[in-house]
Amino acid sequence: MLKKNSIVLFVVLLIGIMSTLLTSTVANALDYPVVVPYTSHISAYEGTNIDVKLSLFHKYYDERLFIDIYDSKGKVVVSSDDYFDESDADEQIFTFTWLAKKANVKPGEYTLIATMSYYDGNDWYLCPEDSTVAITIKKIPAPKLKSAKNVKGKKITAKWSKVKNATKYQVKIGSKTYSSKKTAYTAKKLKKGKTYKVKVRACMNNKWSKWSNTKKVKIRK
Repeated sequence: MLKKNSIVLFVVLLIGIMSTLLTSTVANALDYPVVVPYTSHISAYEGTNIDVKLSLFHKYYDERLFIDIYDSKGKVVVSSDDYFDESDADEQIFTFTWLAKKANVKPGEYTLIATMSYYDGNDWYLCPEDSTVAITIKKIPAPKLKSAKNVKGKKITAKWSKVKNATKYQVKIGSKTYSSKKTAYTAKKLKKGKTYKVKVRACMNNKWSKWSNTKKVKIRK
């Protein structure tokens, strides 16, 4: 049994070594540089800077990296630009940052396409292979208003669910809006006999979520 397991292990290792050698041979056979992303998909909430990490495998001294980002309709939201030039390293790590504030990115699906060009001593050529990264920008989730109750002293206490990474909340009680960094708030000096509508929303990356569900509270005490 031990001998059989040793043979199986040897075969697995041999296949792994041959696969690595074959991949290395194919990579070395390419006569143009290659750009490889560290991930094929990135997901983040609106207002978040998107960092796309790329590994650049060089073949020539004069090379350039170009990046385009398209929305789901094929519209360009980031145009190609020259991000680096003249690198003599065999491999280079490059991080492209999509600035949310500058771009005012809306929730939706996007595709980043990265490619390289190179100069062979006579002319510039665009590499035949590029890389893509799918980017999902999500809406900031709205908190759930758990309760809104009239407490003694003509007050309303509202409590809601926590939104991860939210920096603050707004509570709307009637026509007035209050700010809170906690998941509860008590509004004072309300009018007895009046019914108030209560709802809340969360803020993340200077962006506000939609308003939560609404509860009605009548001031009885």
